[in-house]
Amino acid sequence: MIIIEGDRVDLVEPFPTNQLGRLWGWAKAMKSIAVLDGSPQTEEEFIEYMNSALPYIRSFGVIDKYNEINAKHEAPMVGFIMLQPNAPCSMYFHVASSRRVWGSGLLNEAALLSFNNVFETEPGLQRISAFAPATNKAARGFYKNIGMHKDGYFKNAGIIKGHPISMAHYGYIRPVASEINYNRMETT
Repeated sequence: MIIIEGDRVDLVEPFPTNQLGRLWGWAKAMKSIAVLDGSPQTEEEFIEYMNSALPYIRSFGVIDKYNEINAKHEAPMVGFIMLQPNAPCSMYFHVASSRRVWGSGLLNEAALLSFNNVFETEPGLQRISAFAPATNKAARGFYKNIGMHKDGYFKNAGIIKGHPISMAHYGYIRPVASEINYNRMETT
């Protein structure tokens, strides 16, 4: 287990599998990808799926260092971040958390901390992407707040309760060293 320290949050990598029951509750509360048809529909299905997926992806538990949200749970873990490989240079970002974390800024810090970590440890990674149902304003606002740019909408890209829905797609590109000026090349 690795601890990645931030100002208000720490990340635990990998996400502890003994917390998958809590993660199921967080994913349902966020009403994001977990509500799509074809996703695990019961806690048991979800835990089985995650136990099979977690060994192959980057996952982080989000720790509220100072218990700012006054969680009553014995463990100060308040969220989950997953970065799932998509292509050799791309990963998909997934997040879930306790409702009490929403709007606190803790997830914002955790997301950016995870982004910095994967860009630092995965030299070929160029892009982090995310999907959200187009109707999920909270998820879309969160992606914008952490610096992701909206790429556009994919019409009928998901299904909820048998009805096609549009999905918003977002991206975050690897930061480039600011001292490099690609517009001015000196020649001798």
